[in-house]
Amino acid sequence: MLFYISQFCFLFVGLYSYSHCKNKYLAFCLKLLSFLIVFLPAAFRYNIGTDYKNYVEIFSNISNNIHDSTEFGWQLLNKICIFLNLQVQYLFIISSFITYYLIVKTVKRDTIIILLIYYIYLYSASYNIIRNCLGLSFVWYGYYLIVNNKTKQGLLCSIISGLFHSSCLLYIPIFLLSFWWTPKKKTVIVFFLVFFFLYRFVNIAELIFSLPILKSYRWSAYLFSDKLSAKTSIGLGVYIRHFFLLFIYLLCDEKKLSKKEFSILSWMFLGLSLADFLSCQIIIFYRVQIVMYLAYILMFKAIKMSNIGEINIYKYLGRYVCYLYVLIFVFYLSLVNQENGIIPYNHITFGDLL
Repeated sequence: MLFYISQFCFLFVGLYSYSHCKNKYLAFCLKLLSFLIVFLPAAFRYNIGTDYKNYVEIFSNISNNIHDSTEFGWQLLNKICIFLNLQVQYLFIISSFITYYLIVKTVKRDTIIILLIYYIYLYSASYNIIRNCLGLSFVWYGYYLIVNNKTKQGLLCSIISGLFHSSCLLYIPIFLLSFWWTPKKKTVIVFFLVFFFLYRFVNIAELIFSLPILKSYRWSAYLFSDKLSAKTSIGLGVYIRHFFLLFIYLLCDEKKLSKKEFSILSWMFLGLSLADFLSCQIIIFYRVQIVMYLAYILMFKAIKMSNIGEINIYKYLGRYVCYLYVLIFVFYLSLVNQENGIIPYNHITFGDLL
């Protein structure tokens, strides 16, 4: 646990120094250092992450021409490593490099909040759901292109994300809806409350899986799996998480964002809310919830900008309440509970790469 706390502290120092650095070359070095802080441990880890052995097995199956059902992009990445006669560890190195390169490829002003929130919500998960996080990095870069008026390239990145995990394709309708309609904040809150009351009284997850389009798909099997269709306990902690989700959205100031940014943020918020509520009914939706965690990055980015140009004590205090919440209840508790099987940290030796 101490390893990840130290890593986060070094990352914060590196990013804070980068965001305030005026020298172009020193700033580049600080950004590179911040990238290496997250990339190197992920790339050179060994046998940690609950799905680590599964990815090794997939690599072995593809190497031995045994059929594998993973997405085309992931199979292609495996085949490239095999063709180049590389060890399986290079698969983790390459996927980690692509993931964090695309995440840090953003404007200087936003890098600190984007990378820190990504670390808190997705870094430990990326040791487990590698394909999802690799796909999410393309979604994130796609978002970055879209808000910078490169819509076609952004949508192409979103399509590419599905080559690594099909769940990432959920962002395509979100982007398309954001082009079509920018909902007002009050409307979004009404949708949130409707979702909340529906999930309390209606088994929406079962209705979704019973749709004809999904009945023939592999996800329908989750309804008949005791482990994956299990209902999660709904206690005080769940209600606090839902309240926090709404609270952080309320702190977002649409006046400080472009219309396109606020529209995408609002639709992502609704997507995350729905996935969160569904995960309380069938546990497999927790994986969809994680995929929608990019919404947290956008919301934290928005509340960081909310005090620019004005002094609002309530927004200021609210922002730091959010920071404190994620540090304690998301980051620290995930380490205490040893989620994703990443404790203790273990790494390969140089000889393992040969």
